[in-house]
Amino acid sequence: MSDDVRRLKGLGLQFAEIPIVDPDKFAGSIGEYQALKKNSDIYYLCHGPREGDANDPETLENTYFPKLMRILAIMPQLDMRLLTIHLWLDARFVKHELMAYKIGFLQRVIDRAKETGTTVCLENLSETASHMEGIFKALPELSMTLDLGHAKLLTEGNTAFGFWTNIRIGSNISTSMITAGEILRPKISIFRLVKGSLIFQESLND
Repeated sequence: MSDDVRRLKGLGLQFAEIPIVDPDKFAGSIGEYQALKKNSDIYYLCHGPREGDANDPETLENTYFPKLMRILAIMPQLDMRLLTIHLWLDARFVKHELMAYKIGFLQRVIDRAKETGTTVCLENLSETASHMEGIFKALPELSMTLDLGHAKLLTEGNTAFGFWTNIRIGSNISTSMITAGEILRPKISIFRLVKGSLIFQESLND
């Protein structure tokens, strides 16, 4: 991953999103990422790990939450100010009784992140706008990373715009799911709504 950062830096790009799947293992790479950032105007965003079993509160509480806390402790060392996390909230698949717990879970993450001035972004998975609306009303300090590939998974159209912080164009977008034209056509009307970053997750070799 550090090689990718070097390539992005060489291309003159302003930021790189760093995935931290295992914070304990990543800790050994902090010095390398600090060196890459030194004497450069590149800055880092952070992408957190998968949540695990989305319907198991014990996994969320005892494994996923501690991981996020360790990541939030690492981020200031690299001057990271934005964390994208996964937390599946699709009511078609996630148990209804877990929704209140997950809102509380997100609030605790946000509260910890505020201590270091970090913005927490929830990445959409298979959710539609109706699944997300109540979450963002309950958590006004929560931001969103929109993954265009995920937004096409289980719906023909997704109107979950208005609260995006980032847009991710990921490698899971194939021509059968969304064409280049479909990305380009709405960019004038939709991208103007976004007061954040446009994140391309494609391989640099593509």
